[in-house]
Amino acid sequence: RFFIDQSFRLSLLSYFNTSTSFFMCETPDSSLDISYERNAAKVYLEYLRQNNQLIMTSNLNNSEFLEYLIQEAKNINYINLLKIGRQSEIQSRSSQLIKASNKIEDMINGKR
Repeated sequence: RFFIDQSFRLSLLSYFNTSTSFFMCETPDSSLDISYERNAAKVYLEYLRQNNQLIMTSNLNNSEFLEYLIQEAKNINYINLLKIGRQSEIQSRSSQLIKASNKIEDMINGKR
């Protein structure tokens, strides 16, 4: 359902816009089976290939969605809210979260 909804919204943007546009959304990785994540990422990548901008928010988890998106996107940037925001006590003690955050940052910075 989520995947179809996102595809529909991106299709509407592509159909009605004659110039570049942007789309803001939460990453679908937490609501999709891992088997569908790559397909969802491909939908967003196709939108980006049409010279559009994509603004996404994401909670870090064990999903491969972000990794695939980062690998395939030509131009990508990020804001790490864990570094500029106030972390909860649980977040600040989570080695898993810190490791995941560093991995994503390293992947994006490695593309620059």
